[in-house]
Amino acid sequence: MIGAKPLFLTATLVAENMNREFLEKIIKTFDDKSRKYKVKRMTGQCSIKPQSLYPHQCLISTTITGIIDDTRRIDTRDICENDIILAIESNGLHHYGYSLIDSLINTIPQIKKEIINGQNFIDEIMKPQYCYYDCLIKLINEKMIKGLVNISGCGFPRNLARIIPNGLCANIDLDQIYMPEIFHCLKSYLKVSDDEMLNTFNCGVGYVVIVSSNKKEYVINHINRYFPCRQIAIIKEGQKSIKFINHLNWNKY
Repeated sequence: MIGAKPLFLTATLVAENMNREFLEKIIKTFDDKSRKYKVKRMTGQCSIKPQSLYPHQCLISTTITGIIDDTRRIDTRDICENDIILAIESNGLHHYGYSLIDSLINTIPQIKKEIINGQNFIDEIMKPQYCYYDCLIKLINEKMIKGLVNISGCGFPRNLARIIPNGLCANIDLDQIYMPEIFHCLKSYLKVSDDEMLNTFNCGVGYVVIVSSNKKEYVINHINRYFPCRQIAIIKEGQKSIKFINHLNWNKY
């Protein structure tokens, strides 16, 4: 993540049938979000493909194009020893790890009966992820941030490792990570190690922010106005880009 400003959004919608009310609702959602984040919605495509989809099924694909002044881009080469790594909490899966979950559902279908946060398992794993734009854009514009990592597939340690400069190591205190209930449920059914959980799911870390130590409190206080945020690591010299301290605490939510 380098701090680009989003310019426009394009969307493709493929539906099984022409349900006008449903299609208008989807388009209105795109319009509402585009206005909220000041992103222009370009004319997209809509196709009706009854031969390609199951009844009442639809596929949505979106692309956002952004731009950045090169003098304002976040340069991770500036990361140095004693910088602080902050975690912004996720609200669940954030749409990653579904291959493993699909296999789990096929093997143990009763997991679909689990109630997570007051809703059924399928609704929980399909809920929209957090959008972190509002809590980060001010900090980006103020040049408070040295590194940003959106936690996608392969978990947060491997995503974080991509921006750690050579000769430095992120010392991560796993005990500082708070995992939403869905990960407790998945761990109990999957019966896998903590390492596999960390390398598959975000485990409660939706976004990583790296800042200088003297800016830590300001950044945490700002982000906490939107989402829970806390320090989980510090940058030290080292040959490995990632080092774990302590263990994931499965006794706290």
